[in-house]
Amino acid sequence: MHLDEPLADPATRILRYIPGRRATVMMAGSGEPIIQKFKKKERLVEAISRHRMVERAASGQYIPIPRLQTDQIGYCLTFCQGEALEGGLANANRLEALGSLIARLHDCDPAGLPEVDVPNDPLPWLQAAIPGLAPRLQRIWDALPKGNEKHLSLCHGDLSLAQVLVDRGTDPDHLTLLDFDRAGAGDAGRDLATLLCGLQDAALDHSFNAEQFVIEGYSRISSPPANLRPARAKAELERLRHLIRKGGTPSRRVIAGLEKAEAASLA
Repeated sequence: MHLDEPLADPATRILRYIPGRRATVMMAGSGEPIIQKFKKKERLVEAISRHRMVERAASGQYIPIPRLQTDQIGYCLTFCQGEALEGGLANANRLEALGSLIARLHDCDPAGLPEVDVPNDPLPWLQAAIPGLAPRLQRIWDALPKGNEKHLSLCHGDLSLAQVLVDRGTDPDHLTLLDFDRAGAGDAGRDLATLLCGLQDAALDHSFNAEQFVIEGYSRISSPPANLRPARAKAELERLRHLIRKGGTPSRRVIAGLEKAEAASLA
């Protein structure tokens, strides 16, 4: 993906670069770095619009998100100290704080925001990709409640630890949520379930239950979404589809994904 126009200036200094996502850069003639987001041209206007609407919806709430830099070209944000909350940085206290932060986000009024994009049901694709497991997949899907959740919350739309910065220079650690270009009004259970599923792939310290600490932090602010378990099962199936699409998925990981989906759907 090509870098946006601000990065084309040879005097621009790239301080940190995450391929396909964002870069922290020092602009020519500027005393402060900014975060430069990378978006395809056809999505740029919508991404900026969604971020701006989230800023308005979360105003007055303690939800640290970087603000749009309207004096820059493209999708630019104010600089935030910190590193992505991944691997060894994701300890119990930080995961609990993240859970509370997500709950505060979900408590915001999403009025005026477009609905979050929801992926197509993964069942038909998975049954075609792994026909030997089609009956098992069907049983999982049949066990899930049908119908749409009517209550809409302000949702991130793409939650993962890569979208969270932790600043270890503060006490307690300061967390910042990033990448609201897919945010909107949606199902809080699905939003939270997406994060919980992703914890399995985040190279975390397995000496503690990462999922438990996220939910405990969430519970300090609000009751966890009533549909979290079925949402978790659907998210596991979506994750399984993503793994297979990437190619070369070992059968052990396929079975592990099915077992997690079964446990969530039948609980």
